[in-house]
Amino acid sequence: MPVFVHDATGRNLGLACMAGHTNVLIQSRDLADPAWTQTDISVLRNATGIDGVPNSACTLSDTSTTAHATVLQSVSIGAESVNNVATLHVAKDDDTSRFPYLQFDLIGGEIAREQVWLDTANGTLTTGVSDGSHSIEDAGDWWRIAFFLVNDGSHSAARLRLRPAASTEIGVISEAGVGSMIVDGAQVLINDTRHVGAPIATGATAVTRAADNAEVDLSGRLPQSFGFEVTWDADGGEAQFARVLEFNDGTANNLIALIRSGDQVQFNVVTAGNFVVNVNIGAWSAGRHRAVARIAPDGFAIAMDGAAPVTDGSGAVPSLDRLLLGHATGASWLDNTLASAAVWAWAPPDDALRALSARR
Repeated sequence: MPVFVHDATGRNLGLACMAGHTNVLIQSRDLADPAWTQTDISVLRNATGIDGVPNSACTLSDTSTTAHATVLQSVSIGAESVNNVATLHVAKDDDTSRFPYLQFDLIGGEIAREQVWLDTANGTLTTGVSDGSHSIEDAGDWWRIAFFLVNDGSHSAARLRLRPAASTEIGVISEAGVGSMIVDGAQVLINDTRHVGAPIATGATAVTRAADNAEVDLSGRLPQSFGFEVTWDADGGEAQFARVLEFNDGTANNLIALIRSGDQVQFNVVTAGNFVVNVNIGAWSAGRHRAVARIAPDGFAIAMDGAAPVTDGSGAVPSLDRLLLGHATGASWLDNTLASAAVWAWAPPDDALRALSARR
């Protein structure tokens, strides 16, 4: 079913268009479970979680000035050249007397590591070791931290290590740090992903969330000439050939698609197996973008972000019966969000295309 995502203020960001993800970290919300290795640490599942449910998140406490309190879990992953992602939520607080230390490793070959210090009061991350990248997101009462590491094909396992009070000073590991932090929604995601959706909760086994396959049945509903608009978000890291949207007839022989091609947004029309239109309409870049198109026999045109329309005056309109939002048939997910999409029984003229595409 379609999933709409929201920011920390509750504002609707749009329709999620995410590929399927598998969280291989087990007992992802219960860090007191034996699946996690606890060393010199108190772990209690006694806090309200990211879903508002009492006793669903864990408090990690370091009470010793002579030991490094740690909780970690190592899991098997495929030794293949793909992206792996770890994420977790850490509750906001105003404690600046201790600083947590968070680490994601790929192991089994030469270790690849992403390691940060977290200031839970203001949400800043300070890099310790970086073989990949990381990010932090304001998620209301929580900070959501994500780690990104590329497996070079030699790593067969991943490890998430958490220290709630690694030091009294950012950047210097010390046993003197004491204190606690609340965590929830831990994940290690495989499936060659750079992007993450809502946390996938696990129990004793890994859990796979199916891809977001939003599709609209247009059988018998499209006129010969029509128009469409679509507004999407990008961060610049989407995969090659990621789809913003695609109309088709269930095959690749008849389609209209808006895709990423290199560093460009490309507009494709295929009729009876032949490209009728194959044009670049603007740069693929981070931010929110809007495109508005006219689909008409010998009269294709599309404008993006208020620029002049790109036109193509030849070719027949393909036979179409479905609209796929943010993906192709079973592939090429946008891995981001669509803010809006519409299909009109109206073929906008060039001046309307340009004006409408400027409204983001």
